[in-house]
Amino acid sequence: MDNANDDVITEPSAWLGPLAPLAEVRADLNTLEAIEDELRQHVADLRAMLAPDQYRLIWALQDAEQRLGLAERMLAERRFVEGLARCLPEHAATIHTAARHLLGEEVAAGEPA
Repeated sequence: MDNANDDVITEPSAWLGPLAPLAEVRADLNTLEAIEDELRQHVADLRAMLAPDQYRLIWALQDAEQRLGLAERMLAERRFVEGLARCLPEHAATIHTAARHLLGEEVAAGEPA
């Protein structure tokens, strides 16, 4: 029986895009997992020690700090892209296209028309 998806690419690497080999990122993943475990332990300790309203305040502070960090990272990426495009004006369109692809549409929002 013919399936409408028979002609779809079945090779996972074709639809996943470029991926780093696990061996190349293993140390980074180990570091992230260790930090994540530490964070989970701190959260459990705070939940056990604090009243619910104090715990919610700590959680809100952590959330705000994470959002600030993400916003700072996005700004740094945008400034990097814009600086690179200014240094290489003949390649600015390609730089902005690559930034949109790699970093997301919002990073290249400052792109000249």
